[in-house]
Formats: sequence, structure tokens, C-alpha cells
Amino acid sequence: MKNIKADYFDGITSNSSLSKLSYNKSSNEFFIKNQEGKSFSWKLEDLQFNRFENLIEIRNEKYSNALLKINNASFADDFYNLMKKNNRVDLHSLLFNLSFIKILGIAIFLFSLLGLSYFYIIPPLAEKSIDFLPESFDNQIGNTLVNPIVKHLDINKEKTKYINQFVSKLDLGNSKPLNFKVINSNHVNAFAVPNGEIFIFTAILEKMKDYEELSALIGHEVSHINFRHSTKMLSSNIAGYMLISLMFSDINGIMSVMLDNAHQLNSLSFSRKHEKQADEEGLNILIKNNIDPNGMVNLFELLKNEEKEKFTIKGYELIGPEITSSHPLTQERINNIKDIISKSEYKIEKNKKLKEIFKKLKK
Repeated sequence: MKNIKADYFDGITSNSSLSKLSYNKSSNEFFIKNQEGKSFSWKLEDLQFNRFENLIEIRNEKYSNALLKINNASFADDFYNLMKKNNRVDLHSLLFNLSFIKILGIAIFLFSLLGLSYFYIIPPLAEKSIDFLPESFDNQIGNTLVNPIVKHLDINKEKTKYINQFVSKLDLGNSKPLNFKVINSNHVNAFAVPNGEIFIFTAILEKMKDYEELSALIGHEVSHINFRHSTKMLSSNIAGYMLISLMFSDINGIMSVMLDNAHQLNSLSFSRKHEKQADEEGLNILIKNNIDPNGMVNLFELLKNEEKEKFTIKGYELIGPEITSSHPLTQERINNIKDIISKSEYKIEKNKKLKEIFKKLKK
């Protein structure tokens, strides 16, 4: 790089001075000689540049107003390689010098990485973060979900009394108080919310034939609470949307998602992993209480053809039945329970008290 023509701007006047630029490899500096014959040097370590195809603009960090412009394809390549060799190329310049195909490849890679993060990295991390939050956080979420609609529910006080008597006879392994309510409704539904409240609709009770099925339903719903599934799902949903919203600086989008998740009970629809976990823990609860574990199979057989219908209560949308939230209730889930039962050792003891209370619930 010797005697390269350049336009020099001193940063004081608007006029440029035709100059010649030469590089001294031993001292690692550029010498500039203007048309008036004045010479000065710029050390390579002080240089910054922008490249626009064949045009190179060079600035000196010590003389920020001064500028060299060189429009020379060969020099542009040589200068870029020299700066790269000396670790003086920033990300912008590096990307600009790449071919379109390489830039496209990087873009595809980054968007693929984003997609993998959204589906496979962010949700597990969000779920794991719940372990560091106190259970009082679940109560706040549950109250936000339930308080707006509970006054509009037709609570069957007599059956609510009986269902809580029924639950009191079971060892459910819960770490927080549970509050069961029976709702007069022709919708086949039951769902649990994070604050420990569990709602069972009369239509689902009417379909049951014995207390083993009710015990299975209770075990399944309580397992969702014990494992904090609702809070984990809400966290996963919000975390994923936050990632996308933050990318596009959409703060309003983040707030909207948080509000939607906090006020719609259909956000209690669980993942297949959560449903499988609740199935298996619900089965363990039956075995621990010496209740026939086939009650879980019978419950699933009873519900597998139920439509996952939507309905609203005073503008709040619900989807039921929750237990079939991986609807349709797959034969895979039923087979999984049957397989576990076949490999388990268990003792069945007929529970007269549960049977008597169940009969009262069926009246």
C-alpha cells in the first residue's frame, strides 16, 4: 500500500485535500502527505473505519474530526485484511464485508437458535425458576384467576360440605390447605388453581359410578397443585412471549400477555408432560390410600369421549374437562396407567366411609 490517492478532511474546514497514503509495515503506521507537501502519520492502533464496497472511510481516535476517504477496490481489500489481522475490525465492518450468502446463513442460524430457545430452552428455565419462588406467589396467581368469577358460580353448599368430608379421609400429600367446591353445572368439568382451590362440577359427579373414580379425579387435580403446574405453565407462557416481545421492543405486548394469562382460566390447560405427571402421581395417591388404582383407568374411559367445549362465566372463558386438556384423551395415557398398575404392588381395602359420602354426593 504505497502512494494511494486519498481525500483528506481536516475537520476544521469543509474542503478536502488531495493526499497520498502509504503504509510502513515496520512501524505499523500510515503516512499521509497532502498536496501542500505537509506530512504526518497515523498509527494503525488508533484507526477506525467504515467500508462501503470499494470506499473506505478512516478516522483517527486521537483526531476524531479528521477523515480520510479512499475509493480504491484493491486498497479496500488490503486495508480490511490488515485491520482484521490486527484485531481492529468491529462486528459492523465484519458483517458488511461478508457476502450475501454468508449473511443469509448467519441470519438463518440466529433465527433457528431463537426458535430452539423459544420452544426448548426458555420454557424449562421459566419452569425451573418457580422453584425459587415461595408458594405464596401461587396464592396470588390463584386469587387473580378465581376472585373475578367465583361470585358468579352456583356453588352447591351441601355437596361442597360432602366433598370436603370425602377429601379429609384421603392422604393427598399436599403442602398447602385445599379448598374444594362443587359447582352446579351441566358442563363436565373440574379444575384446580394454584392457591389450593379445586372446583368440581356436578355433571362430572353424575357420570361417576364409584368413589374410586372420584378419588382418582381428586388425586389428579391435587397433583397439579402439589407440582405447581399452573404457575409453571403461566411462567413458561409469559417467558416465551417476553422473548419475542423484547426482540421487537413491544412492551405493551408483554403487559398484554401477562394480563391474558392472569385473567383467563383456559390458561390452566396443561402440557402433555404435566398431565402425565399428574396422572402418575394421582395413581400413587390411590395406591397409598389402598384404593383400587383401576379407578383412574375407569375415570379416563368415562371421560375420553367428552368434548373439550368452551364456555364462559360472566365473560371469563373456561375449557373443560381440564383432566383431558391434552384432548382428545389419548389411549397412550390410558395405556401408560394400565402399564404402571400391572407393574405395581398394591393393596385394596374397601373404604366404607368414602363409599357412604360418595352416595350422598350422587343424590
